[in-house]
Parts: sequence; C-alpha cells; structure tokens
Amino acid sequence: MDNGYSCRVGDKCAAAGCSQHCNPTTGSCYCDPTHKLSADGKSCDDLDECKEGTAGCSDVCRNTDGGFICECNDPRARLSNDLRTCILDTCQELDDIQYGTTTCVHGHADKGVMKIGDYCTFSCPAGFKLMGAKTVHCEKTGYDYVPPHCQDINECEDPNRCAGEEQCVNKQGSFSCLCKGGFEAKDGKCADKRGPEIRTCPSDASLVLPADSDTVRFTWKKPVVIDATDPVSDLSCIGCPSSEERMLGVGQTQIRYIYSDKAGNKALCSFKVKVIDETPPVFVGCPNNTVFTKGPGTYQLEDFVKNIDAKDNSGQKSSITHDKPPTFRNPGLRTVNYFARDGSDNQAVCTFYVNITINECASLQPPKNGYFDNNCDDWHVGNTCEPKCNDGYAFFSHQANTSYRYQCTQQGQWTPAPNTMPDCYATTQPQEAEISFVSKYSGACPSDQADTQDAVVGMIKDQFSESKSVFCFLDDSCSLVTDPKIDCDKNAGTFTVTLKTDESYAQIPNHQEMVIEFKKKIRAEMDRIGKSNTFMGLFVPPRTILTPLMNVNGLPITPIFRLMCASGSKDIENQCVSCPPGETC
Repeated sequence: MDNGYSCRVGDKCAAAGCSQHCNPTTGSCYCDPTHKLSADGKSCDDLDECKEGTAGCSDVCRNTDGGFICECNDPRARLSNDLRTCILDTCQELDDIQYGTTTCVHGHADKGVMKIGDYCTFSCPAGFKLMGAKTVHCEKTGYDYVPPHCQDINECEDPNRCAGEEQCVNKQGSFSCLCKGGFEAKDGKCADKRGPEIRTCPSDASLVLPADSDTVRFTWKKPVVIDATDPVSDLSCIGCPSSEERMLGVGQTQIRYIYSDKAGNKALCSFKVKVIDETPPVFVGCPNNTVFTKGPGTYQLEDFVKNIDAKDNSGQKSSITHDKPPTFRNPGLRTVNYFARDGSDNQAVCTFYVNITINECASLQPPKNGYFDNNCDDWHVGNTCEPKCNDGYAFFSHQANTSYRYQCTQQGQWTPAPNTMPDCYATTQPQEAEISFVSKYSGACPSDQADTQDAVVGMIKDQFSESKSVFCFLDDSCSLVTDPKIDCDKNAGTFTVTLKTDESYAQIPNHQEMVIEFKKKIRAEMDRIGKSNTFMGLFVPPRTILTPLMNVNGLPITPIFRLMCASGSKDIENQCVSCPPGETC
C-alpha cells in the first residue's frame, strides 16, 4: 500500500485490520478525507458532503461514493470553473408587474430570452408610482434585484382635490368626487336635498262655537323652521297665512305652512282646527205646549201650524221633521212633536197637542140568538162590531157567510143602520142530504156519439173505482147510485160529468165542514198522482186526452152539496135554517 509508510514485520498495524489507513505508531485506523471512520474503528464509511454542507454547490448537490457532484437547476445554466457555481449565459424575459408595464430590450430575435447585458425597464400608469428599481440587467448569475411594484397614489390627500360640497374617494389608480351626505348630483353639481326642518308646528285644536255667534277667534304661534344650508331669511313660504289669527265657522279648517329652500326642497307644517257647535236650533212659529181642540172631522197639520221654521247660531239651515202623519181624523188627544236638527246634530223639540172630540154612538144590541165576537163596550168613533150566531143558530139570508160589520162614524151613527141587524134562527136536521161531484171539460159533446159517451162513462167509473177514498165519506166501499151523467153546453163548447154516491149524509152534524173535507181529499189525490191535470182526465178518440177545467179552488172536481129540509126550514149555505115568522118556506 502506497501510503507513505512502509510495513515492517511486527508493526502494530499488521493486526489492526484497518480498511483504509493505519497509524503504525498507535495502531489506530483512519480514513481518506472523503470518508469517515465507522463505529467499529476499522472500516470507513462515505462522507456525504452535500448533507454536511461542505460541498459548496450554488444550486444542486448530488453525493457520490468518495465525493460529490454540483448541478444547476436552470437548464440554461452551467458550472463555472470551480465546478461548484452555476452561471447563466441567458435570462428569462420578465412579465409585467402588477398595475404596471415591463419593457425588456434585447438585441436578438429570440423572444422570451434575455442575454447577458440585456435589460428590462418598469413603468406605472397615471395614479401609481413605481416602488423599486426602474431598470434591471441580465447578469451571469441572472437577475439580482427585488421585484418592483406599482403603488396607488392617494389623490385625496390633497384637500383641494374636490370642490364645493364634494368629498374625495380614493380608488386604485384614480379617485372620484362624490356628493357629501345630504346632497345629490344634479345638473353636474351637488345640490342640497335635505330641505328645511320644521322644529315646532302647532297641534290640532278644537273650539266650541259661542251660542250667540257664527264664528270664533283662533290664534296660534308661528312655526319654527331651520335649514342646514340656507339662512332662514332666504326660505320662501308658500300659501302661508298672512297672520297667526283667524275667525272660523263651524267645521274643520286646515292651516298650512310650506317652506322652500333655494334648491326647491320643501317642508310642511299642517294642523287642523275643528269648530264644534253645541247649541241647538231655535224654533220660529212653533206653538209650544199649545192644545188645539177640534170637533169630529178630518184635519191636516197645516190647520194647526203654518210656516214653522228654525234658526241656528251657526248660520246653517236646520232640517225640520215631525212624528205624526199629516192627517188627523181619529178622536182623542194627540201629542205632536216637531224636531229641528242642525248640521252638528244638535236637536230642538217643539211640542203641542191636538184634541179631537167625538160623538159616541148609541148602544148596539146584538142579534136575537146571537152575540158580538169583538169588544163593543166602547161606542167610540171607528169602533167595529161584528154579529155572530150562537151554536145551533144561523142567519136566514143569502148572505149568511158574509161578515156583517157595524162601524161607529164620527157623526155618532152606526153604518149600516142598526135596524138592518139580522136575527139568528134555529138550524134543523135535514131529511136527506146528497153530494154530487162535477167535472167540466172543454170539447165536443160525447152524447153525440154513443161509442164516445160509453167510453167517457167507462173511464169515469174506472177512475171512481181507483179513487174511492176521495168520493166516499162514511165508508170506502160506497158505490155510484147511477152511471155518470153527461150534460153538454154546445154553445160554450163544454160538457160536464156528474157523479153521485149511495151514501146518505142527513145525520152529519156539520155539512159545511164535510164539503171542506171533500176538497182536502181531492187535493190530496192530486198530490198523490203528481200531475193535477190527469186526475179525472178523459181519453176521447180520436181527439186525445181531455183534461178537466179547474174550478175557483184550483181543483178538477167540484163537490156540490144539496139538502132536503123539512117543511118550515130552508137550505141556507149547507144548513137547514128555520124560516122567520111570516116567511114561507
């Protein structure tokens, strides 16, 4: 081994086992400068100069066994003669700086590449100033500089930058002059938009009109107004009152102050004054508490009062009404009230009395065997008495069902005369009583042709059988006494069909109620069938169906009752009534 030492037999290194070098004096191992002794004291491990930081590479250090190699990051760079330092023969063209411009100058056509000696300049637009170097050159080591930048210039630092009521607002690279608060841009200028300010304004008020006047005096304090821009003396008042005093009548009045500044901004002070009238009208020409007495007759209000009127302190027209009809005819004392009401709803009342005397009628006697069904104790004008017969008695008159009414007139006389009062006579049991059912049709007489007549008779008998409950009063098994009878009125173009049953009604106590009951049964049958015009209808070939003509009660059949009364009595409205003395029955 050529290490500057010679091996001698018996040297301590012979047994040391060093992998690289051995000190013959001490017998200890050591390594080359590119290695370091391992922990066993014999072998040598590679020394990582890159990791130890002793290589001195400017860009990249790559370790090797027993050494290291320096490399460059930029592919355009190369190692200098010291094999450690990276140098550039070209630089990359620089981009524009923020908010500004970068201009690179080079003497070749290879865009994007700067050679050593080429340079770039930086500039900023208006509103910015350049912070840093204005020019940088491409050196062998590249660009050695702190990148410059464009910094915004705050123009608003100049207190005179904006004029008048404008305020300066800085922006990146520029500024704006905007209107201050309370102003707005108008026609290229900042115009005041705040307007005047009402500090005090009178409140709404209410006054009562004096009883002896149609107006009342009202005074108030003038509003207090200020303006942020214009002196108060420069403000104009539109439609303002000439003074703070006014005579007001009934009703509501609005008082307005409209203040305007030079910019045309307005402020309003408005308040209302209500004048109330609490005094009622006064009647003129009203006979208050007067009693007018008149005899029997018919009178108008104008017979007692004329040209009645009312005046009101407010000067307004009052409405006049009264609570009685314009005509008086009934006797007795009447209270008449006139009302005068003004526009404020105040009311005055004028009261007088109208007394109409009466002539009482003589006492009216009820009919013999009868009575009055209403109170006839007071024989005053307008009183009405209606005579009725006791049970078992009836009027002997063709008007027995007519309601007699006797009225006391203003002249103190009964109308009709009391001597026309009918008497009541005893009712008697009839010897016989029968009822006929008559239907009337519009059409040619069936009796002209035997076949047609037989068909009509057959249909009527069939309907009788189907509706026995209508025609039978005492027993649903009643029968017809004879075939239906046909009677023709050829001039009128109508014919009637009459039916009679075999029932005897002589013992029925109230034949009038029985007739009413028959009508109810006919109506019920019509409702049951559902079509009233088919009940008792006739099919008469070749004409078609004939429907019965309705009677005054709206029924297709008319029940006709006939009594056979004993000698000395007469059938009066389905009752046998005894004949009055001197009357032949």
